Amino acid sequence: MVIEATAVLGLDVRSSRGTLLGSVQRLVFDNRHAGLVACVCKRSSIASRKKKYLLYTDILSLDRRAAFVDGETALQEPQKELEEIGHRTGPVLGVNARTESGAPLGRVCDVIFDSSSGIIVRFALRKLFNERLIPRQFLVAITPENVVFKDSVNTPTFDQVAVLENVSAA
Repeated sequence: MVIEATAVLGLDVRSSRGTLLGSVQRLVFDNRHAGLVACVCKRSSIASRKKKYLLYTDILSLDRRAAFVDGETALQEPQKELEEIGHRTGPVLGVNARTESGAPLGRVCDVIFDSSSGIIVRFALRKLFNERLIPRQFLVAITPENVVFKDSVNTPTFDQVAVLENVSAA
């Protein structure tokens, strides 16, 4: 199943028994494999307002209603490695998208990823009133300032080429 990153933000994090543990506040993507590696969670208890990390590998199931984990131990203290990944990659949502040659494509308004692996499948871009989807295979780099795509995404026939490449990759 694929799911939009914006649908995950604010999502409840629940134990496998259904207990509310917190909610997803931010997503941490890794630019090396273009996938979701963790979620920053806000705890539901008044006693603990510190942010906690939920590794994507610790999520038992994820859908549009909740992220389910084994229990409270899945929510971890901030880790230096995850903080570094977050700084190296940046927020992804809301950053500028451009081509390798620097042509602006708009802003990343959403990221569609595979819910079982966390791997990004498509990027949703918005420029003024136009939206477009760009498949992951056209991705060049993710930085804190930009998401960079191959120059071919700016050609007049890109949408037809992207469809053909998606069909042949399936």
